[in-house]
Amino acid sequence: MQIPGEQISYVRRIEPFDARALNVSMGVCMGEALDLPGISRIGDIYRLLPGTGAALPLPVRMQPGTPGPVIARDTALGSEGDRLIPAGRHLLMSQSGAEIAVLMIRHAASGRLLALPLAPVPPRTDFTLIASEERVDGGWMRDFLHVSRVVPEPRPAPLTLGPLTDAGTKVAPTAPQVLRRHGLARHR
Repeated sequence: MQIPGEQISYVRRIEPFDARALNVSMGVCMGEALDLPGISRIGDIYRLLPGTGAALPLPVRMQPGTPGPVIARDTALGSEGDRLIPAGRHLLMSQSGAEIAVLMIRHAASGRLLALPLAPVPPRTDFTLIASEERVDGGWMRDFLHVSRVVPEPRPAPLTLGPLTDAGTKVAPTAPQVLRRHGLARHR
């Protein structure tokens, strides 16, 4: 239940790429990075550069009634409270026909341009730019929320196993072992 006058804010984590990670591998703007609508050319073929496939984890705070999201905590990209400005939207298509929408976001403090794909971008795959639009309306926020997730994600506590015995036969080491919730644990 919301208390009258109380502001609700949401912290989400997005994982954009630096826009320079998506470069034209063939086309008019050969070698240039994905840029704003009007600068990038329809028909150019883009590819995620090798070694740049790491997305930038970015905690973002959104509040109803504010002009847009801000960085929620200090990160490698910027400081808490820095604004993120929607700069456009591109639609890319792979040779297999899969479409990926990419939101372009500008970090207001540094001017750095970020590309936020709305679907996974596999490396070594060519994508043709088939449409671009400037999105100055609030519709981009719906797309933004579509790919973000609530943070912080709770990390499960490790499980500790003690020594195991089977009818007097030792089947595990006597020292406790940490078992993480991913992977397999084998006792010989």
